[in-house]
Amino acid sequence: MKKQLTTNLAVLSLLIVPLLGYSAEKVDKTLDVLATPNVNIDIKRGNVQIQSWAENKIQVVGTLDELSEGLIFKREGDTIFIEDELPHVFHSNNDKGSQLTIKVPGELRIDVDGISSDFKVSKLEGEITIESVSGNIEASQLFNQPELHSVSGNIVAKDLSGNVRLSSVSGDIKDDKSRGNIHYKLVSGKLNASSNAKDIEIEQVSGEIEVNFPQVKQLQIKSVSGDLDADINGDIRRLRVESVSGDIALNFDKNTSLTFEADGGPSGEIQNDLTNDNPKKARYTGSESIYFTTGSANGSARINTVSGSVTFKASGIVLKKK
Repeated sequence: MKKQLTTNLAVLSLLIVPLLGYSAEKVDKTLDVLATPNVNIDIKRGNVQIQSWAENKIQVVGTLDELSEGLIFKREGDTIFIEDELPHVFHSNNDKGSQLTIKVPGELRIDVDGISSDFKVSKLEGEITIESVSGNIEASQLFNQPELHSVSGNIVAKDLSGNVRLSSVSGDIKDDKSRGNIHYKLVSGKLNASSNAKDIEIEQVSGEIEVNFPQVKQLQIKSVSGDLDADINGDIRRLRVESVSGDIALNFDKNTSLTFEADGGPSGEIQNDLTNDNPKKARYTGSESIYFTTGSANGSARINTVSGSVTFKASGIVLKKK
């Protein structure tokens, strides 16, 4: 009986030890850095907040992943590395992951990577790149060169400025009050944006886009099998649209002053609600095209579509008929 009890206790201890190894380790570490440091962050899963503060230090506070093999927090040359190191192959019933708050100087160069990590980043300036595979990214007040990329996660951005790039494969993008130059790229995701950027580019495949660009000067759109509804500033000077198998609605305000040229191509349709000009049909192919001007025609709009539709809409526009 004693021998059996001893054996049972030994087995139980073997079961308990691995479970203890899965408890989340708390961390609170700080490292002095130079002004405008290079920072590389790799947190594979969990929730990470990255915030600026008025210190030439980097602080990491929170709990590590339950499967963590330890926090890497070190300086190599000019770069600070932060990583919650996990096994090369890992799985667990508890997917809470790392729960970290990282404070960094406001001006820096930073690369952030994750797999299923959710990132919340605010008040940074510099070259900023944030990538997550299936996690969500929430960013506000990022300046200079912010780039946010996700595969199947969503991106929510507010008050970004400079040369801004937002991309997602199957996730959605929501952008509010961005400024400067911005590039959106989506595949099967939805874009909802109200941007004050002056130079805007959109690449879309099989997604849905609803945008408002009240200050845009140059706008380029490439769309394949996607639908787009855009409200466009009347002071725009250059508009280029290429579409295949998608429906595009372009809405212009009363100050619009452009020369419009649109080609419907094979099976394309054009609807003009800006002027009394109607599309012309080619005799043999049946493809539609149209040419007309609004205002003083200070800029140009060229639209090409294949197997899709383009609609020009008005909002109290004073027009000049061709």
